[in-house]
Amino acid sequence: MAAFVDEAAFTAAAQRIRDARHLALDNDAKLALYGLYKQGSEGPCNMPKPGIFDFAGRAKWAAWQELGSLDQAVAQAQYVALVNQHLGLAHVADAAAGESSSGSESESESAASDSDGCDVEDETVQKSNNEDDKGATSLGAVQSTLLPPESGRLPADMSLHELAADGQLPELQARWAASDLDIDVRDEDGMTMLHWATDHGQTAVGIWLIEHGANVNLPDAEGTTALHNACYAQRQELVSRLLAAGADRTAVSGDGELAEDIWPAGFAKS
Repeated sequence: MAAFVDEAAFTAAAQRIRDARHLALDNDAKLALYGLYKQGSEGPCNMPKPGIFDFAGRAKWAAWQELGSLDQAVAQAQYVALVNQHLGLAHVADAAAGESSSGSESESESAASDSDGCDVEDETVQKSNNEDDKGATSLGAVQSTLLPPESGRLPADMSLHELAADGQLPELQARWAASDLDIDVRDEDGMTMLHWATDHGQTAVGIWLIEHGANVNLPDAEGTTALHNACYAQRQELVSRLLAAGADRTAVSGDGELAEDIWPAGFAKS
């Protein structure tokens, strides 16, 4: 078990890994560093799960969330040990002392606060733009075999599921009415239009789908229901409408979560 370290050693380790532009780390290593840095600097994850299009953000969220209630001091020690392992540095704490004596302590703290503790760039992969990553966007982003829809596409060129995700209600209404498709038609990932609408917090689209008979309890390929998605997106009206339509609040997602555990405040108001 890693020994406890002080804040200076933790900050210095974050700076060292940010400066290691030459270092080639795989996704697992990047995510391990990210999760430990967030746990060590902020404590247990208390942020909602990013939307389904945000592949990097979801992977980073999972790396942090799976650390559970791990003590911050323990996370800091494990982070420093992992940095030492990757960089082969035996005395990361000495770097902190040198930075402090040279009068650059404030710069070091600023750099650490603006990083996720692993500044290894990878231009080929999309970075997360989540609210909780505003101060932690420099992680070499996690690769995914999936790509989000092209930006700037016209509604006429989008599928029904993409229209639901994008909140294009008039186009969705017209296109669906002209088709012979079931309201619960699934895409290649097992997601319905209601899954997409709730995942992206599209309240108006979600309500319209519910009113037109969308099954509120269908799970997607990962076991996630529309109620789970609405809680991730923190959309109070969607949560209330789903529950009123018979959404199963006892449904467990593929991650082992109840919707109420994701956003307790949303259930308290419903």
